[in-house]
Amino acid sequence: MKKKFTTTAYLKDAENYTATIYNLEDFYLVIKKINKVKSPWISEVGITVMDNGYFILECTPKNELYSMRVFYNQNKKPILYYFDITNENGIDENTYSPYYVDIYTDIMIYTKDNNIVIVDEDELKEAFAKNEITKEEYTTANKTTKKLFKELKNNSNKYKNIDFSNYLI
Repeated sequence: MKKKFTTTAYLKDAENYTATIYNLEDFYLVIKKINKVKSPWISEVGITVMDNGYFILECTPKNELYSMRVFYNQNKKPILYYFDITNENGIDENTYSPYYVDIYTDIMIYTKDNNIVIVDEDELKEAFAKNEITKEEYTTANKTTKKLFKELKNNSNKYKNIDFSNYLI
């Protein structure tokens, strides 16, 4: 498990960016505007995920065990939704930066085909087999993944259904 700060995570090859933090009622929101990259970040399926003028939105619910990342192109259209299953979400007392503790399993949705895919389940199983996580953490991560997957399939996930466009400035 790794603690990740949403103000600085997933900025591969970003040379210049701005990050704005919002502490909202039931979630933390970080908007990262990518001003300049060394080179575009192209996904394994050939989709440009990050380039000059793109945005990364990080929505970290205060009462859920996942964090949602949305990659937007320069026209503010979502390209990819990425959900990290977490063991803990919060805000760091020293840096005031939202964070989550990643517990391996993730869910991805490319907006091009709206295909929902669970990834890295093998990493969760391996962490449990190596006693890096407890049985309770393993079970909770699996339950969270199944619940979230069902919400995404039914288009009923509260956070995915929020219109964040007014935050992309």
